[in-house]
Amino acid sequence: MKIRNGFISNSSSSSFVIAYKKDYYVDGNCKCPTCGNSINVIKLIKSLEYGDGDTRIVAKGIDQIMENHKDFDAMGKNFGYPTDKVYDENLRKALMAFLEGKNKDEYEIAEVDISYHNNDVKETLLLDKNITIISRGE
Repeated sequence: MKIRNGFISNSSSSSFVIAYKKDYYVDGNCKCPTCGNSINVIKLIKSLEYGDGDTRIVAKGIDQIMENHKDFDAMGKNFGYPTDKVYDENLRKALMAFLEGKNKDEYEIAEVDISYHNNDVKETLLLDKNITIISRGE
C-alpha cells in the first residue's frame, strides 16, 4: 500500500511537471485566450506567485521535483506502517523519457501549480507549443 505524499490534488489548483528550453521565447503560436496577445506563460506564472498563493512554481530541477514526489512505502519492516520513502517511479520514467536524446543543459524542468481561479493561465500553458507537459495532476 502506498500513501501519496506529493502531487496532491485538491479543489484549489492543478499541478503540472513541465519542460521548456532555458531560452524560452514567445512565438506567434502562444496566445492569451482572453486578449489574443502573444504571452510568455512562465513569466505570467511568476508574476502571479505572490498575489495568488495557488498559482506558483513549486519546484525547479529534477532533483527537487523528485524529492517532492516521494511516496511512503508501507511494505516495510514495521508491519505495514510507513517506513521509507521511495521515488515516484512513473514520474521518474516520464522525465527520463522526455530527456532521452536531448541536451539536459538546454532545458528547465519545473513543477507548477495553477489556481482554478486562473483558468486562462492553465489554458495558455496547455496551448503553449514551447512547453512540454511531462506529468499532470488535477
